[in-house]
Amino acid sequence: MLLWTSAGCKHDAAKNQESDAGGAEAGLPLSAATGVTGADAGHGENPREALRTAVSSSDWPGAARLFEGLPAETKARPELRYLGARIAVEQNKDAEALGLLEGLEATLPLLSDAIALLRADVQSRIGPYAAAGEILSRQRDARSLLKAALAFERAGKPDEVVRVTSQLLRDAKRSKAEETHARSLRLQYTPASGSQDDARWLYVHAPETPGGAAAAARLGPKPDLDGEAWLTRALAFAEAGKLDEARSAADRVPQDHKKRASCPRGDVLYKAKTAYTEAFQAYGACAADPGPNQAEYAFLSARALSRADQDDKAIAAFARVESRFPKSPFAEQASFLAARLHLLHGKWKEAARAFDEADRRYPRPKNPEERTRDRALAHLLDKDPRTARRLFEDLAGSRDPLESARAAMMAALAALEDGERLFAIGRWTDIARNYPLTWPALVARAHLTALKAPLPPTIETGDPRAVADAPLLVRLPSPVDLLHDLGLDDDAERALVSRESLLVEGATARARSTELTCQAYGTLDRGERRHELVPQLPKDMLASAPGPRNGWAWHCAYPEPFSPIVTAAGQEHGVAPALTYAIMRAESSYRPAVLSPVGAVGLLQLMPDTARKVSKDVPLDGDVVGKLKNPRLNIQLGVRFLHDLQRTLKSDALAAAAYNAGSEAVGRWAKRLHGIDLDVFVELIPYGETRVYVARVMGNLARYGYLQAGESGVPALSLPLPDVDD
Repeated sequence: MLLWTSAGCKHDAAKNQESDAGGAEAGLPLSAATGVTGADAGHGENPREALRTAVSSSDWPGAARLFEGLPAETKARPELRYLGARIAVEQNKDAEALGLLEGLEATLPLLSDAIALLRADVQSRIGPYAAAGEILSRQRDARSLLKAALAFERAGKPDEVVRVTSQLLRDAKRSKAEETHARSLRLQYTPASGSQDDARWLYVHAPETPGGAAAAARLGPKPDLDGEAWLTRALAFAEAGKLDEARSAADRVPQDHKKRASCPRGDVLYKAKTAYTEAFQAYGACAADPGPNQAEYAFLSARALSRADQDDKAIAAFARVESRFPKSPFAEQASFLAARLHLLHGKWKEAARAFDEADRRYPRPKNPEERTRDRALAHLLDKDPRTARRLFEDLAGSRDPLESARAAMMAALAALEDGERLFAIGRWTDIARNYPLTWPALVARAHLTALKAPLPPTIETGDPRAVADAPLLVRLPSPVDLLHDLGLDDDAERALVSRESLLVEGATARARSTELTCQAYGTLDRGERRHELVPQLPKDMLASAPGPRNGWAWHCAYPEPFSPIVTAAGQEHGVAPALTYAIMRAESSYRPAVLSPVGAVGLLQLMPDTARKVSKDVPLDGDVVGKLKNPRLNIQLGVRFLHDLQRTLKSDALAAAAYNAGSEAVGRWAKRLHGIDLDVFVELIPYGETRVYVARVMGNLARYGYLQAGESGVPALSLPLPDVDD
C-alpha cells in the first residue's frame, strides 16, 4: 500500500520558518484545520474539502461561495487568506484580493515570490501601477511583460512601455497574439518620425486588429511594401475571414512578383477556405499565362475544384494537368488525387484502374506508401483481394510498428476475401496478441468475433507469482504540499518540477526514482508532467496488464486529471470519461493553457468558433481564448461537442475522426461510402493525420477503458459502418 502524505512532510530547513504560520504550515492538514465538519457544504462533504475540490476543478464561483461560508477565524489564517486572494482575482474582485494579500509574505515565507507576483498582477489593474510594472517587468515570460507594459501605460510612463515591450520582443518566447499586442503598444508610444518597424509588421501580419488599423494610419495610403509583404497581408485577411480586404491586398502584389513566385488572388482565396470556386477561377487565370509555375497553377485550380466538392470537374481538371504537363511533378500528384477521388466516391473499378495506370506511369512516386495503401484499398473493394493482399503485405514491413500492424490487419481482410479463412484468423490472432489495446487489435478482435474464432487474452497479465515492491513513501516538498492542500494543483505541479530532486532520498528511492516521481505527481489532480515522464518508463511496463508491479506506470502514462469535472460532464452528456481522456491525451497532453498554431485552445483543443456553437447556456464573449483555458469550461464544452459527434455519427471511431477533420467532412465520406466496414472506412480517410489520429485515440480509449474497468471497459467494435445523421 502506498503511503501518501500532505502537509507535515517538509524538510527540516523549512520547518522553523513555517512553524509560526500555524495550521497546515505547522504540519496540520488544512482539511482538518477549518474547525467545521459535517454536511454544511452539501453532498455530505466537509466544507474545506469541498473548497479544495472547487479550486482544483477551476470552479471559481463555487469556490467563492464556499470560502465565504467558512468561519471568520478560519478565513483569517495566512494560507486561507492567500487562497481567498486567488479566488478573488478569478472573480475580478481585485480590491478584495489586495486586502487579503496585505503583509502576507511574513507569515507565508515559502510563497513570498508568488504573493509578490499576485499582488503586482492586481496592482497592474487597480494601482499603484508603477510599482506593479517594476515587479512584473523583472519576469521573463511574455504574459507578465505585457502586464508590466499595461501597468506602465496606466502610470503614464510611455518610456517604460517602450522599454518593456522591446524587452518582450527581443527576449521572450511569444505567440503571435502577444507579439501583436506588444507591437501595438510600442507603436502607440513611438513618435511618427521614429522607426516604422512596428507599423510595417502590424500592417502586414495583423491587419485585421486595432493595431493593424493604427499601423495603416501611420504608414499612409501608399506604404512601401514588397510583393511578399502584400501577399502576407492578404493571407492574414483571408484567415480572418475578411475576403474583400484580402482580395484588395492580393491585387496590390506587384506584377513582377506575381510572375516570379505566386498567384496572389488564388493563394488568398484558397487560404480563406470559403471561396474555393473563386480560387479555381483565379488559379485558372494564372495557369493561362505561360511561365515556370503554369503547371502548379493548373494543378491548384483542379484541387480548388475538389475542395469546392465539385469532384467530377476536378477529376477532369486533374486529367488536363497530366495531359498538358506530363513531365512536371504535378502530373504524378494529379494522377494520384484523381484516382483517390474515384475511391472516395465508391467507384472502385475506376479507382483501381487509375491507381494501376499511375503506378505504370510514375514508378517512383512522391508518397509511395500512401499510393500503395490507396491502390490496395481500391483493389480490395473492386473484388481483387489477391492484388490487395500483395500490396498490403508490402506495407506490413513498415518501420513503424503500428503502421505495420494496420497494414497486416488489412492484408488479413484481403486473405479472408480470397477464401483463406484460417490464414486471416491466424493473422488477426497474432495482431490481437502482439499489439494489445491498439486500434489494429480492436479491429482484429472484431473480425475474430464475427468469425466465431477464439479470442486471445485482451492483454497478457504479469507473472501471478510476482510480489509488489515495498511501498514508497511519497513526501511532497514545501511549498508543493501546501499548494496541493489548498487545491492549487496547477501551481503545485509547477513547483514540484523544480523540486523533483528533493523527492529522492535513500538508495531505494534512487533506484525507483521514476516510480517515485510519477507517484508524487499522482497526488496532484493533473497530468501534464506525468505525460512528460512516459519516455522514462521501463519499456516493458505497459506491455502487460496493470498489476502490483506495474500499476504505477499505467497511471503515470494514462492519468485522469480533473476527474470531478470529466466525470460530471460525462454523466450529464452520456460520454464515457475514458473517451474524454483519450481525446485529451491526443490533443493537449493534459496541458490546460496550450494554444495550437491554428488557434485551438486548452485541454480538449477547442476552436473558439466550435466552442461558441456548443456553448448553448454559457455566454462566450470577450476573451474567448482566455476563457477556454479554464479547464472546467473547456471540458464541459468539449464533452458536449463529443456528445454531439457521437449522436450524429454513432461511433467512437467516427467521432474521433470528426474531432480532427470536422463533422461535415466525416459525415460526407460516410454517406458516400455507405455499406463498407468501419476498418476499411478509416483506412479510406483521405487525410493521413486523421487516420493516425483515429488509431491513436482508439488505442488511448482501449487502455483507459482497461485501466478503469478491466476487459469489460475495452470497446468492442461494431464493424458495419453506421448510418450517420444529417
